[in-house]
Amino acid sequence: MKDHVIPEDRCRHGHLTVGLMMRLKCSVSNYITKNEWFYIGITNRPYRRSIEHEWRNHERMILLYRTTSESYVRSLERDFVNLYRTDPKYNEKMANATGGGGGAYGEGMHYLYILL
Repeated sequence: MKDHVIPEDRCRHGHLTVGLMMRLKCSVSNYITKNEWFYIGITNRPYRRSIEHEWRNHERMILLYRTTSESYVRSLERDFVNLYRTDPKYNEKMANATGGGGGAYGEGMHYLYILL
């Protein structure tokens, strides 16, 4: 499953500015319009988390954003899940059952990801 995780050097990072949020939204929208389903989540251990999601039969896990701030990544997950859950164009494709809240506990780098 390691081959399905896009390496972290492609992740965006930094403070959550308006410009960064717009780039993240554009990236997520591009991915989800080209795929039949998607799942948005957070983790501090991408390879382990990808293995935990194997039952979803995802083709890849794309690491979208990285930060040392657990609160930043939790806020992003909640915002993205709520954004796409309320959009009739995308909510049928979304595999998230809840508004987030799992995945990234502890110290170190935290990641926002999308499964496709």
